[in-house]
Amino acid sequence: MRGSINFQVQELFGHVNCIGQSKHSAKEEARKAGARTWHEIGKKTGIYSFKSADDYRGIWRDLGSYVKSTFGLNSRTFDIEQLRQEHVTSFLSAKIAAGLAANTLSTYCAAMEKLEVALCRHSATHDTGLSYGWDLSGIRAEAQEKLDRFSGNRAYDAPQPLVAAMSNPDARLAASVMLGGGARVAEATYVKEEQLLGIGQDPWTGKVSGMLQIDNGKGGKEYSIYVPMVVFRELEKAVAEGNGLFSVAPDAVRDGLKEAAARIGETYEGHGSHGLRWNHAIGRMGELQQAGYSYEQGLAIVSGEMGHSRSDITEHYLGK
Repeated sequence: MRGSINFQVQELFGHVNCIGQSKHSAKEEARKAGARTWHEIGKKTGIYSFKSADDYRGIWRDLGSYVKSTFGLNSRTFDIEQLRQEHVTSFLSAKIAAGLAANTLSTYCAAMEKLEVALCRHSATHDTGLSYGWDLSGIRAEAQEKLDRFSGNRAYDAPQPLVAAMSNPDARLAASVMLGGGARVAEATYVKEEQLLGIGQDPWTGKVSGMLQIDNGKGGKEYSIYVPMVVFRELEKAVAEGNGLFSVAPDAVRDGLKEAAARIGETYEGHGSHGLRWNHAIGRMGELQQAGYSYEQGLAIVSGEMGHSRSDITEHYLGK
């Protein structure tokens, strides 16, 4: 299929666009046709609400950007019809590594299943001979193991002692980047030399800080974060020792936090590695308000630095 990622997504959406039609009636028809499980019913139905349409199309675009940059899949034009199981699995695994909430991951899986339906219908309509079928059972098992289901505030009571108590130095450094700069675990555990933008003044507070470029954040966003100078210097050293790359397994960060939490009497369950981003958001907001910014101004700054597309997501981290 030719065209931009956005164009191709819109073309596929046309095969499952049932907005204005009765979802209940469609399910009944699917059952009459032999569908029994929710998965089978999903394969015979479309998208019936504006919200689901917006959510799914956004996730499909995110998938397209990820596959294009990660796999170089027909990188000049990108053909969404070339998507395969390995691309979908890698994309969802990256979301799990980034600390996506369990209920949000469920939405991503639902979007992938509906994309499979759209691709199959497109193939049948245009007689391309291509077939599609994502097996997401492994992804769901991985999410069940690694993702904490959100319940209340995920910020740690004593985040700095927690990070300091981590025994693995590389995992501790990645956790420091998360706590000090608000990076996601996938962003803090894989840092290339060109992402290190040097020491300078934080433009909002005037504090001398290190600047780190996030090249491929959630949704393919690019933005900069500021980390404490001592953390930045450690990161510079680690990147130099790694011949231009600092890399540590995200699971090493999770395991290190869990062990450190047990050692100092913190609670890991319900917080996870993502809890450090909550701590950063709360601390950064307080820092900006002390610097004289209004709540609304601080919220906009923190949202941008955390790679959030909407301020209400950031307010969630602030307990609003």
